Amino acid sequence: MTTVLLKQLGVKRVISRTTTQIRGDILRQVGADDVVNPERESAHRWCNQLLAPAIVTQFELGEGYSLAQVVAPEKFYDKTLAQLSLRQKHNVNVVAIRRKEPPQSDDIQEAVISLPMGDTVVQPGDMLLLVGNDSAMRAFPAG
Repeated sequence: MTTVLLKQLGVKRVISRTTTQIRGDILRQVGADDVVNPERESAHRWCNQLLAPAIVTQFELGEGYSLAQVVAPEKFYDKTLAQLSLRQKHNVNVVAIRRKEPPQSDDIQEAVISLPMGDTVVQPGDMLLLVGNDSAMRAFPAG
């Protein structure tokens, strides 16, 4: 009801909340521009976290593909990306590395190495930002 009223009042973008797929379909039919199902989204996040404990955060890029933040496993330490051959062995690409820098002051500083090259060495505490299909992400080794 609220969705219809907002559309009649001329609101350009209406985002509605639902708890079921059927209600979501109805909200779209009556004019909702987008429908959010927080319970389903939370369940999806928990499912991914339980199936792939190595993944800290994950963002869907498209059906079956995602960008994931993963703590570098200890067995990766002091090896270059070329030595690790992540694309060949795990079917993922490293698009960035978040690295804690030695503090210059009391603040912990963080560096981001975007599009790291093959000679980039993985260090303890590094967070790898990976792109790949969801099954490759689930199979990625845990730290």
